[in-house]
Order: sequence, then C-alpha cells, then structure tokens
Amino acid sequence: MLDSIANELMIASRLLKTNNISHIAGEIGYRPLLIITALDKGIETGKLAYNKKKDTITISADVEVEKLAVTEAMTELIELIEQFMGYRNAEGTDMTVDELMMLLGGTPDLHIKIAAYVSDKLTTYEYAQPKDKKSVYTFVTLKENADKQWGSKQFDAKKSKARKLADKQ
Repeated sequence: MLDSIANELMIASRLLKTNNISHIAGEIGYRPLLIITALDKGIETGKLAYNKKKDTITISADVEVEKLAVTEAMTELIELIEQFMGYRNAEGTDMTVDELMMLLGGTPDLHIKIAAYVSDKLTTYEYAQPKDKKSVYTFVTLKENADKQWGSKQFDAKKSKARKLADKQ
C-alpha cells in the first residue's frame, strides 16, 4: 500500500506540475502519516529522493510515472468512473471534474485527475467558454470519444437556455 501511495504522490507531482511535497500532500488529501511513510518507502525503493530543506521530491529518471501502480481504492475509483463515463458517453455527454467530485461525495479533484491519467480508457480535456476564456473546465471522457468534446455542449447558449427552462418545469 505504501508503495502505491508513493506512486500516487509522483503522479500527483506530474499532474500538479510541482515537486513541493507540502502542496502535493494538501491536494491529495491523505493523512500526514501515510504521506510521510510513503515518502520513506519511495526513498527506500529508489523511486524518489526527498530534499527536506526545500520540501521537494525528485522522481528518479528511470521511473515511468504513467505506468506506476496505484492503490486499491484508486483502482476501484478508476473502474467506477470508467463505467459511469461509458454510460454518459453513450448519451453524448462528458462530465467536468467538478461534477464528478459532487457525484462522488467530495472526492478530491486530484484523485479524479489521477484516475483519468492512469486509466487505459479515460482521458481529460480542457474547455474554455468562448465568451470567457479565463474560465477553463476540465472534462473527463472515454479516450475513444475525446475528439468529440461533448462538454462544449454545456456552453451552447440555445441549448443552455432550453435546459434551464426544462429544469424549471
């Protein structure tokens, strides 16, 4: 288990584009004892180095981050999201990471992003509203449907108004 948590820390480092372990730990949401012991395990196995003074990790050059094994809980999350997105994609729908967080009862967004990163079936893409380029949404979809970007339909003005009217009735 500790080896898998160390792996998830390395994956999180890649996704967050930081090697600051305090930042990674805050985002990943594991208990401090797990983080510390997983770091020790990662050092012991030679997968990473930890600079206590700078509070940073360095991933060993020979580690293929995209192929690292994750925890059993993460594997279950991956399988659940793959199934869920299979059904949503059959309807021509993608889900934002935020929507999935709500549906999963507050699962950290980083866990969802890790799930999509290591999954053979899932991927993510970003979409900015045409009228508000600063608002960027991360969508999850099946890899086979990534080019369809169904998430953009949520921002189609005519469909959004129709959806809001239907929701009121």
